[in-house]
Amino acid sequence: MRRRHYPFTIDEAAREVWLRELWLAFDDVGFPAQLRREYWEWVEAFSIRMINRRTRRAQPRRFPFADMPSRLLHVEVARDPAGHVAMV
Repeated sequence: MRRRHYPFTIDEAAREVWLRELWLAFDDVGFPAQLRREYWEWVEAFSIRMINRRTRRAQPRRFPFADMPSRLLHVEVARDPAGHVAMV
């Protein structure tokens, strides 16, 4: 999985955008509610391993299932002049 995605820049901000979009997609695709927590806990932790271009010294932020509605859903996404994705 890492090798397949290596050509693409995945930094901490891109990971956060991807997690936000994944969360929103749960409803769009009708992902079963009884499986969401288990899947989220796995994929959220796995997403840290997919980061291939670190831009921060601090460890990547964690997004527990219970906190998601308040942590990522009210965040705007922007791109810097170089085209990197950032959450503002």
